[in-house]
Amino acid sequence: MENLNKIMKLMYGMINENISSINTRLPKPYAGDVTKLSGINGDDIELVELEMKGRTMYFDVIIKGYEDLKESIDFSVQIIIDTLYQPHIVLAQNIQQNNIGYKIYKKFIEEYGHIYSSKGRRMSGNIIKIINKLDEEPNISCESINGDWLCYLKDAPDIDKVITVFRG
Repeated sequence: MENLNKIMKLMYGMINENISSINTRLPKPYAGDVTKLSGINGDDIELVELEMKGRTMYFDVIIKGYEDLKESIDFSVQIIIDTLYQPHIVLAQNIQQNNIGYKIYKKFIEEYGHIYSSKGRRMSGNIIKIINKLDEEPNISCESINGDWLCYLKDAPDIDKVITVFRG
């Protein structure tokens, strides 16, 4: 039993070290009324660029009327091949299932032109639900190659270049 405790402590230390090295801000549970969050309008979302670390841009997500919600959302975008924007989003558990992730992704596409989701980098199957919903938007198109997804604003500048890179 003592050896098992030592192994568990070692594993816990390694996990904490790995989490710390990711530079991800772990979201805090939202203290407000979560029942009102599904009514958030996508136009009330502002993506504020914080800093660039390596190939990753970190954002604050500010939602009009819910400014304190930003502590419950971690959003960053990794730039791959200087063209593809791979988003990473972590929502506090108590705000999930309110379409907030979908609305943030949609806002990002509207402002930056596209998102890319690599099958090998996904942590959650929920992104497929979000992609399918994005593909229903009249101004957004989504396509898949071997499990990787690209969703883009149909009239985004230079989108042909992005599509060419995606299709390889």
